[in-house]
Amino acid sequence: MKPYLLVVTDFTTSSWLTLSYALVIAKRQRWNIFLAHPFLMDIPPGSNQHLFDERLKSLTLQGEAKMQALLASVRLPEGESLAEWETEIEITSLVKRGQVGDVVKELLRGQDIAMIAIDIEGERSWENFFLNDSIFADTGTPVLAIPEGAPIPKNFDYVVYATRLDDNDESLIRNLIDFATTFEAKLDCLHICTDSKKMLEENSKMSDLRTQLGYSLLDTHINFKIVVEKQVRSGLENFLQKQQEKQQRVDLLVMRKQERNFFARLLNKSLEYGALAQESQVPLLVYRS
Repeated sequence: MKPYLLVVTDFTTSSWLTLSYALVIAKRQRWNIFLAHPFLMDIPPGSNQHLFDERLKSLTLQGEAKMQALLASVRLPEGESLAEWETEIEITSLVKRGQVGDVVKELLRGQDIAMIAIDIEGERSWENFFLNDSIFADTGTPVLAIPEGAPIPKNFDYVVYATRLDDNDESLIRNLIDFATTFEAKLDCLHICTDSKKMLEENSKMSDLRTQLGYSLLDTHINFKIVVEKQVRSGLENFLQKQQEKQQRVDLLVMRKQERNFFARLLNKSLEYGALAQESQVPLLVYRS
């Protein structure tokens, strides 16, 4: 049985874009798609059972209709259709009453979920789910976050991993080498050094990391880079901008969640990571630290 890429949607104006990215990844990774729409009721259970049942039925039917419209709106690489892709990718849809976190927990327990995809535009829908970070901490399932305005996906030709030069880097880079190989992509392991006095130390750590990876680096398009900048966010922003100016647009930025409120800062466009994603319009893939 193939793993699923779980797309959690609340039908924002950019949900089609998130699903489009998910389909591109699923096709190359040979995964299936699980498309889920959790929703809440505006009528408390037990207040009027008949009214509750009718409203539940109505909202479920509305959600199912929106699912079909969402599937019809995806944009795939030029000349390819969803009907053709569905010969390789099984798409399962679910419209269910419940909190986002509760529905996702149930799916993670019952299905083999390799990745979760969300669109950053739907920040309020994910608030309760991500602020406590419990699901992410328990499963370690990576989260793909697509900012509003990201380009229509074609392929992932250029992936950048924001390394922290610690003990968690080696295993994650091995996974990213596999990912990059699948897409025939270039992979940069980028470290933002926030203290120029530590450059020698961090260069040594980078060299040690390359040694640990050893034969994994053979026949790969992987580079290791260190940039000096006062803040990680500004370092990443400047790097992404410079690559764009050189006509080397980054297709995916990979980060590790460390701060407890990481997702709150990602989903709020006025805060650090949300602003980075929205301004750069580069999709983010977030792994547990």
